[in-house]
Amino acid sequence: MKKKRIYIFVSIIFSMFLFYACSKENAEPAKGVIEEFTQRTGKEAAEKIKSPLAKARSLQEKSAENVSRSESLLDE
Repeated sequence: MKKKRIYIFVSIIFSMFLFYACSKENAEPAKGVIEEFTQRTGKEAAEKIKSPLAKARSLQEKSAENVSRSESLLDE
């Protein structure tokens, strides 16, 4: 009777380890707090850099249009 309880106990522990090991293989690793903060900060920095550059490009296009208009008016 005592051996039977030991075998049952050992088999339960062994099956628990098997289920635990199988569940870890399928789970995707979660991002850490530091990684999420780094990605968020990187995206914010990229947006802060891109927005003035986009504004400068649009102003450059507008000034080029104004120059071409004034040249066409001077040619007439």
